[in-house]
Amino acid sequence: MVAAELRFGAARERSAQLSASVEGALSRLQVIAFASPADRIYADIRADLERRGTPLAANDLLIAAHALALDCILVSDDRAFARVPGLTLENWLL
Repeated sequence: MVAAELRFGAARERSAQLSASVEGALSRLQVIAFASPADRIYADIRADLERRGTPLAANDLLIAAHALALDCILVSDDRAFARVPGLTLENWLL
């Protein structure tokens, strides 16, 4: 999911340089497929946030659920992720 979002951002910008940077970064990282229990965690997060009236975008929900399932730190500049209980965040742009 994160790889898709990064590639989308580069495609949207129509920047060969940005696309090359994204591909270079992804080639050095282990990309882990979305798998159970991330689907269950996604369902729980989505239901909770919708009940509270603070939903996230669909892809952001999937990314957050995947990070929680893998017990990983999510690196993002998007403050909306702070609404996800138990998610550890880092912003490398600060």
